[in-house]
Amino acid sequence: MNLLNLIGIITYFLVSYSSADELIAVTVLVRHGGRLPENLYPNDPYQNYSWPYILGDLTNEGVKQMYHVGEWLRMRYIPDFISKKYDPAEIFAQSVDYDRCLMSGGATLAGLFPPTSTETWNKHIRWQPIPIHVSPIWQDFLVDVSVCPKIPEESVLIRRTRKYAQVMAKYQHFFDFISQNSGLSVDFSTIYPIFDILFSELKMNLELPTWAKEIYPTLVPLVIEYTKMDSMTKTERRIQVGPLLGRIINQFDNAINGENFGTTKTIYRKFMTYYGTEWILYDLTYTLGLPGIDIPEFGAIYSIELRKSSNGTYYVNIWYRHSTDLLAKTVPAPIKGMNFNLDYTEFKNYVKPYIVNNASEWVSICENFTGQQVQVDTNVVIS
Repeated sequence: MNLLNLIGIITYFLVSYSSADELIAVTVLVRHGGRLPENLYPNDPYQNYSWPYILGDLTNEGVKQMYHVGEWLRMRYIPDFISKKYDPAEIFAQSVDYDRCLMSGGATLAGLFPPTSTETWNKHIRWQPIPIHVSPIWQDFLVDVSVCPKIPEESVLIRRTRKYAQVMAKYQHFFDFISQNSGLSVDFSTIYPIFDILFSELKMNLELPTWAKEIYPTLVPLVIEYTKMDSMTKTERRIQVGPLLGRIINQFDNAINGENFGTTKTIYRKFMTYYGTEWILYDLTYTLGLPGIDIPEFGAIYSIELRKSSNGTYYVNIWYRHSTDLLAKTVPAPIKGMNFNLDYTEFKNYVKPYIVNNASEWVSICENFTGQQVQVDTNVVIS
């Protein structure tokens, strides 16, 4: 790293922490690192490609990206907030039960907590094991909500909207062109899978076919519009982020008043981090009305911070980080219509309508919405 880059990083952190206010608790939401496409489209030129990993898995570049995320977290929060040495009473990590998310969590924690001299168990390995908590994917309602079946199907819901009719009227030939060339049946309601494949292949520096290069610039803004329609109702938003918001509020409440906060007697620690797919970021963005994040890059994060002011009041800051580059900007992401330094009581009142307090409540909401029974991990603690 050259001197100018180092000066830039130091300046950023001096500006970020010029206030005398005290950081009390942090939740960090992280998209996994770079991966192979999960699937291929029928006419994909890479159908017979010798992929170095299983489709959907984290790549070596993805591991590096997440290690850099850990390094950035280390620079931001150590030693002023959390200890240089890993302390299980300070940190709690949880992941969706996807290999790429678990591996991303492991790589991030490796960058965050390289072993100190007393933690080193092999002088040739700059790594130490740090636990990541997980629920079975078919029961995980906290970080991944696919356990709740979407009935009617999301694509059916979207087709009933005025937005769908408007987009199809304007872009019918565009979608027909994609369908013809890809071999997939694509319209506005089913736009995401083909985009996800092309996005992943581009990030691997694979050459896209000519037709895909032509449509990609038009595809991206349409995908952004599609993601905004994913959680259209209050009920859907409660299903998608209600448990996570409940977990954040309880973490912050415990940080202010909890007698066991900062011990292993409770899951609520001062630093809590969750590893998931891009949808963990999309869902929070559209539920809270945060500034548009467009398409989150691999390794993008939200950092939600609780601070105590010099006069004893508490407030919340939300930050968004789009890139894993150490020099990338970390930008304020205030809730729409509210101050960036948002009074904690105002924050609680804003998210209250979306909060789900326990597993039974979430199951009831999901079953009433879908008409189907669901099973979840009832050991997951929210409140």
